[in-house]
Amino acid sequence: MNNIMTIEEYDKLPVGIIRDGIISNSPTGVFMTNDETIPLLRYVVIKEKTGWRVYVGKASKNAYTIRVHGDGLVLDILANEEYIKRCFPCNDGVFKLYEI
Repeated sequence: MNNIMTIEEYDKLPVGIIRDGIISNSPTGVFMTNDETIPLLRYVVIKEKTGWRVYVGKASKNAYTIRVHGDGLVLDILANEEYIKRCFPCNDGVFKLYEI
């Protein structure tokens, strides 16, 4: 069940990895590459001192590796808002803290 994160809940979370998971590499998941040999991706949501980010990498990698070496969902915030919210469902107040 994906609850929508509120700003009150978000403010209580510590700095660091606050969520990670596996999502499909597709238009209905997070479409990062046309490489058919990569059907699944691991996402990692990182809370920083002033905001948060989502990083994505191969599902076989652990959360720490994705945090350090993953690709950020930052290329075009408007195009990626849907992908970002699939990884971290949140209200508009929390989404405004997303860092490019």
